[in-house]
Amino acid sequence: MLISVHHIQNSVRIVTMLAILGGVIIPTDWVSSYVLWFALLLILFGVPHGASDYIIFKRMLQKTKSPQTHLHFGAYYAAAILLYSLIWWLVPVVAFLLFIFISAYHFGQSNWHSIDFKRSWHAWIVYSVWGLAVIGIPVLLHHQEASIIILEITGVAVDLSACCAPLIFTLIGINLLQIVTLFDQNLIPQDRFYRELSNFLLLVALFATTPLLVGFGIYFMFWHSLSSTLDQLQVFQRWDQQYDLRRYLQQVVPMTALAFVGLGGIYYFLGDQMNHGINLGAFFLFIAIITVPHSILMDRLYSH
Repeated sequence: MLISVHHIQNSVRIVTMLAILGGVIIPTDWVSSYVLWFALLLILFGVPHGASDYIIFKRMLQKTKSPQTHLHFGAYYAAAILLYSLIWWLVPVVAFLLFIFISAYHFGQSNWHSIDFKRSWHAWIVYSVWGLAVIGIPVLLHHQEASIIILEITGVAVDLSACCAPLIFTLIGINLLQIVTLFDQNLIPQDRFYRELSNFLLLVALFATTPLLVGFGIYFMFWHSLSSTLDQLQVFQRWDQQYDLRRYLQQVVPMTALAFVGLGGIYYFLGDQMNHGINLGAFFLFIAIITVPHSILMDRLYSH
């Protein structure tokens, strides 16, 4: 398993470098005309890593398969989604900021979860700093596109142009310092230190050379979702040695199909109201709604 993970990680780096090359060569206007297709690919490859939430819930909170387990899982997801949707309806700006910080923590945790932090606040800072960078850098680099999406999902127009450069350099500097500090504190070995430095700089290059949705989509699909799926598979195989990729796919495909139905419903009811030029507001609202319960379960899994 470790060898396959190593090969997969190298493949992800190669895909990223090819995307950077494509970002330099391919005209941005051509990519922009296919933005919705990129969004669908992001859903297709990104959602399955969250479709295994039922497996995590069953094992960690119920540990048995019964009608009550299905009911409890449905109640948990429905309560989390309804509560968050209510916040979004009443105070969309607060809900949006909550989504950003939860996502940042989740992204950072998936990258640094293997470190044995002695204090929870230290882990929280490391996770959040990393996550804010992989969200904030592409948003700030492509602030015009990002502003339209923010307008579509919050109804608030924001102008990020004045603060882009200082914030970008701050996020880059803090993360480079953080990687150096983790190595200096002997929390990561030398080989991982060099790997994390190169990975972060590779992601910055990706965000700088590709459109917003393409760059972040590649990060989300390959760097986050694929990595998270591999983490899940390793844990599931510890729980059950007979567990394999085929069984995993059998379990996540139905939930992925259900997620597509949910996305279609959001577009049907809210798509026209949230179109201010890019028509991705409903898409990101869907991502936000399912991120909250998924992040909570993944936090339990990584803590376990």
